Amino acid sequence: DGLGDQAIVSLHYFKGACDWYITERDVDTDGEGQIQAFGYANLGDDECAELGYISIVELIAAGAELDLYFTPCTLGAVKSKYESRVQAYENQGMTRSDAQGVVEAEDMKAAS
Repeated sequence: DGLGDQAIVSLHYFKGACDWYITERDVDTDGEGQIQAFGYANLGDDECAELGYISIVELIAAGAELDLYFTPCTLGAVKSKYESRVQAYENQGMTRSDAQGVVEAEDMKAAS
């Protein structure tokens, strides 16, 4: 839609440390359900997260769950959550690499 980080994330799917944030969905004109979407995929490493097309059918088949408590927000807000957590640890004197490791360990613990 060309909105970049101002695009609204309307759905969040998750499994373990993986997250998929949906900004656009196909229109269901044939009764097959929502089969494809566009959004931000984070497979447990925020620095390698990326925008792209996401198969809703494959997400569900792989056991991803829809976050029923997710509050829609901008894509920029989703992306900045990780960075602000890393910066908080850097402000406590950690190196960036150590801060990233702590944040990733927290995410893995929360996912288990």
